Amino acid sequence: MSLKRLGSIFVLALSPLFAQAAGFELLAVKGPVQVKKGAAAPIAAHAGTPLSTGDTIITGAGASAHLRMVDGSEVDIGAGSQLRLDAAPTSQPG
Repeated sequence: MSLKRLGSIFVLALSPLFAQAAGFELLAVKGPVQVKKGAAAPIAAHAGTPLSTGDTIITGAGASAHLRMVDGSEVDIGAGSQLRLDAAPTSQPG
């Protein structure tokens, strides 16, 4: 087996781990929703916007967002809110 092929297999095997590393997925947005990454200016958010630990989701007047965690739990964020993503849960409580 060539090293190139072995490297491709290794990357494919790890892809699901990297995809879930942050643990957050923005499923839906309605109205003006932004994501602030660190000290950078907020950017407009849409379903599928990449999210990382430390990001802040900001919903404007009449806006909402729907977020899924890596453990499958889901959160609705109402209008006029700010939610900082401090840590991704790795298992369900209980």
